[in-house]
Amino acid sequence: MAEQKLEGVASLTQQLLKQVEQSTKALAEEYNSFKKERDEFDAQMAELAKSNKLNEKIIELNMGGKSYITLRSTLCKPKGSLLAALFSGKYDPGVKDKDGKYFFDRPSQPFGLILDALRTDTPLQVPDDDYERERLIREIKFFKLEE
Repeated sequence: MAEQKLEGVASLTQQLLKQVEQSTKALAEEYNSFKKERDEFDAQMAELAKSNKLNEKIIELNMGGKSYITLRSTLCKPKGSLLAALFSGKYDPGVKDKDGKYFFDRPSQPFGLILDALRTDTPLQVPDDDYERERLIREIKFFKLEE
């Protein structure tokens, strides 16, 4: 009888050891999977930080009474421009309106065309109308966007 109990205990011990071994193996696999996902996440975060998208700042502009909201990086794309200089962080961009938007006493319509081109990295859409084209050229010169 005692021998049967010992065999039962030994059998139970073997089962428990097998379950512990399986659980340990499953836990190790889960840990390795988690670690791999975490490493991939850390790499993505490092890439975002490197491209400065985590620290991106939204800029609100009041251009001649019309509001524009864009990213600081969009305004800083044209190197050497007035926009890049103003929003580089080196200088105070200037006057803000009552809503906290940077105010420019400039015509809004030509600026909208300029901002669209900067946002989409596409060529500037030049108006067919002579007057509108001249206004756009004036704003390009004002913001020192000539290349």
